Amino acid sequence: MVSFFIVALMATFINHGSLVMGIFNLRTMLRYIAIYYIIVLSDWMPTERQLRTFVKLLVWLALIQSFLITLQHFIGDDFREAYFSPPAVEVNVSGISKILGAVKTKIGAGYGTFGKPALASFFLLFVGVFVSARAISDLRNKRKWWVIYALIVVGIFFSYKRAPLLLSMIVPMLVAWFYGYKQFLKRYIILALVIAPLALTMILMFKPDDYVKEKKVYTSPIESVAQLFTEDYWAIALSKSRGWMIMEVGRDALVSFKPLGYGADEESAKAMLAERGGEFGKLMGWGAFEDVYIVACLVYYGPVGVVFLLLSYYYLYRRARKLSTIKSPWLRLICVSFSVIVILILPSVFVERLPEFRATALLFWTMAGIVVTVSQRYKKYGADSLRLKG
Repeated sequence: MVSFFIVALMATFINHGSLVMGIFNLRTMLRYIAIYYIIVLSDWMPTERQLRTFVKLLVWLALIQSFLITLQHFIGDDFREAYFSPPAVEVNVSGISKILGAVKTKIGAGYGTFGKPALASFFLLFVGVFVSARAISDLRNKRKWWVIYALIVVGIFFSYKRAPLLLSMIVPMLVAWFYGYKQFLKRYIILALVIAPLALTMILMFKPDDYVKEKKVYTSPIESVAQLFTEDYWAIALSKSRGWMIMEVGRDALVSFKPLGYGADEESAKAMLAERGGEFGKLMGWGAFEDVYIVACLVYYGPVGVVFLLLSYYYLYRRARKLSTIKSPWLRLICVSFSVIVILILPSVFVERLPEFRATALLFWTMAGIVVTVSQRYKKYGADSLRLKG
């Protein structure tokens, strides 16, 4: 990650952007990666009791958020915005004013105390990985953990975020794969093949005739999912929305002969994009551009920056993957869960700026620090060094 930040700041400097604004725009990643380095450099490894407490705390937080999301959906947007919507705050940095805070969301969507449905839903998805791992590995309380997982998926459902909802369907399969539980994996795939056609038939019954803008017109959560199967949805996505940004803007970013991109100073980068015209020029003033995180990274940090970012994730994944067979049940759960989360991030960065979400970034980099610390101890001192204290 250090190499990635060096590339980002070099790109900003070369493009005559503001280094202060560049650091400001990288603040979320810098803040939580610092936690990772604190854990690794201090060689801190939690006790078994601390890990149990950590997972239980995450589960309770997820259940509370799932309940609040569901409550917000059924009581209505006025209730949600009156008691849970964050205030808009104007921030001035180096003479540039930016408004942070509340944004317009889909009618009926809940977001708990996170302020945005995407933040809430991906936090639930990450915690769902832990819960699924417990459901598969805990021989005594499987039913309890599956019920908890179902409640978490309900929360994701009422957040109206389709990507984490679809990813939640494959989480148990990925967890079983990393645990090496082939029998469970086979049963899950067979069950999915039976249920999927029935679920698809039910969804298609709610499919709207035309594409509906869900920030202007109310749709039920199942109608929101059903919109994925309308021609208008894909036509708009490929010509004006995320599909266009991936196919057109992403392509232009790759062939623009800017190996280091346009820099981490977003305002300076967008000004240069506007001057170039073409597909880049259409991005000016489009706040949702950064949601397609992988394309935004190509534009800001170039192919070189994206390569360093992906290598960082691969380094962490490889460490976790090698430890997915260790004997300590709680460390194994952390390593398996972390491996699955890294896999989930890869498709997610095409639809959301997941690495910059505070809740998921804090969880991710804390786990990354623990995984790397465990890996270093295992490599240096052997399996005996991983015996957790009570």
